[in-house]
Amino acid sequence: MKQQPTEPIRVFVVGPPRCGTSIVGLALGRVLDASAYAEGHMMPYFAQVHAQMLSAFERLPAREFPEMLAAVTNKDQLDAEFRSLVQRFYDRAYRGGNVVDKTPSLDAVRAVPFIHQTFPNARFVFCYRRALENVESRLRKWPAVAFETHCSEWGEIMSTWRRVRAELEPHQFWEVEIHRLFLDPTGEAIRLRNLVGGVEDDVAVIRDTLTEEKPSMIAGSEVGRVLDLDSMSWSSHQRTTFLKFCQTELDWWGYTLDHRYFADQASPGPSIPAD
Repeated sequence: MKQQPTEPIRVFVVGPPRCGTSIVGLALGRVLDASAYAEGHMMPYFAQVHAQMLSAFERLPAREFPEMLAAVTNKDQLDAEFRSLVQRFYDRAYRGGNVVDKTPSLDAVRAVPFIHQTFPNARFVFCYRRALENVESRLRKWPAVAFETHCSEWGEIMSTWRRVRAELEPHQFWEVEIHRLFLDPTGEAIRLRNLVGGVEDDVAVIRDTLTEEKPSMIAGSEVGRVLDLDSMSWSSHQRTTFLKFCQTELDWWGYTLDHRYFADQASPGPSIPAD
């Protein structure tokens, strides 16, 4: 990115673990020249503390007595003061520059409304992939975690994102499907560039990072490695569990359970022109 705007650009990369958040965060961090942190994980914490603080404030018995500080304290002012604290925290953490915060978790997706209200001009990237590939990848990475947990978290993250994105304007977010990224890295690079308001040269930086820096991050989405439920080594119980937690979202997002991957050979999502 060739010139810095007056206000820093803040991008929050969220989604299920093992869905490309690392490589997308790395690419955006390069074009925005953002300070490098492996992951964020502070926004979910701030969102939870914020909710707990306001809830506890509303239950203060002292608010019933006019002479008490608690009674004359305005809830909206308390809310604003807390958000100001979060804003200052991020300004210091990123030295007043652009922000690329990558946090792949359910709590991070749940925190999107809080982030949006705290940073109204923030941009969001939701990285995702089909549950078959995601669950299989998670099993390899975290074999000690229960199969049911991997399945339920994928389904809940996908449904939660569908709910929270309704609070965003179309120009404020982009959904990166990892298989689509593998098939069309240049197109995805253009759309990501457009999302953050970059310049023409940024497209090559993003594309090259996505495809050359750590290709293993998206290798699981190669056409030859697309999975088929009927060919999986999962037990009958695991298949039943998988469908129980994932079938609704698989259907909504237009996924199949076989090698076709997409029912209509296209991934859904908001429309940001590729120029």
